[in-house]
Amino acid sequence: ALGAAKEIYACREVAARMFGASPDRVIFTLNTTHALNVAIKGIMGRGGHALCSDMEHNSVYRPLYRMARGGVIRFDVFPTFPAGTAGREDKIMAALASEVKPDTRMIICAHASNICSAVLPIRRIGEFCRRRGIRFVVDAAQSGGVYDLNLERDHIDALCLPGHKGLMGPQGTGMLILGAGVTIDTLMEG
Repeated sequence: ALGAAKEIYACREVAARMFGASPDRVIFTLNTTHALNVAIKGIMGRGGHALCSDMEHNSVYRPLYRMARGGVIRFDVFPTFPAGTAGREDKIMAALASEVKPDTRMIICAHASNICSAVLPIRRIGEFCRRRGIRFVVDAAQSGGVYDLNLERDHIDALCLPGHKGLMGPQGTGMLILGAGVTIDTLMEG
């Protein structure tokens, strides 16, 4: 048991170094879907507004829809393919800003799409969130271990990623890495 605990902590240390976090902020999950559900439900809690992009996976849409349908939160979607291609990042940022409400508490974005070649400007979105006190959750299912991501530099509050894709680990593994000062309600105890 002690040997296994040491190996698990060594994995936390590697993940923390790789993504610019502290080892005690690395939470192992079953997969990215599990990590996203824990992040969304655990950070968002009750009340307020959430915002996500239009290229999200069901692991983002379904928890948001369920929470909204139950009257727990409200949420909106911003477009990632605004008309025209010139200045796409600026258009994405303008579309995102137009959907922010006074009680927006969280923005959730897939970093890269598994359907098309779209990659969102994570650092710019993170800076936007940080300036406004909005929590920023990143779905790095397609980009974790492939693109350079750093929680502190990119202003990410919760990074959700699988072990079996870009990190080349076993299936049935994932991580939720929390930024400094981010608290999360537990969904399961015991």
